[in-house]
Amino acid sequence: MKGKHRAICRDSNGNIWLSSDNDGLYRLQLDDDLKVISTKLYPRNMFGGSWITAIYIDHQKRIWAGTANGLYRYNIEQDKFTRLEFPYSRKSSYIGAIIQDNMENIWAVSLHGIYKINLEDLIVYYELNVNQDIVKTWYILGTCVNRNGEIFIGGVNGLNFLILLN
Repeated sequence: MKGKHRAICRDSNGNIWLSSDNDGLYRLQLDDDLKVISTKLYPRNMFGGSWITAIYIDHQKRIWAGTANGLYRYNIEQDKFTRLEFPYSRKSSYIGAIIQDNMENIWAVSLHGIYKINLEDLIVYYELNVNQDIVKTWYILGTCVNRNGEIFIGGVNGLNFLILLN
């Protein structure tokens, strides 16, 4: 597949999820020899016409897609992605990274802060004390959670972390 691909991930069924700036999101079904046997496209218009910046599969096997237009979650029964509405959103809801913590919360890094989504879909927004767009100026290259529940966000401008206090 030609073009720019910003995100890739593999699900528990062995499918590869691959973003395409031009097309949307592909689900590639592989055989035992890792050859593609079927392809399903979830077109860009399903994501508000935006490119996909991050893909994440959580512990409950839910598939999340971060875009320049917000955060989307895959609905397996409807075989489509649905946008989550952020109650505290600024002008842009660009999502640059997605990760899950030890308490099963999803964390989505946006331009100005971090959204936390719990298992009941309660959304909390934490705006960081920075005077720059986080995603664009930090240019996020990776995220992880350690065994203590600290979230690390690494980018071209260094390593940042969020300590979650109960």
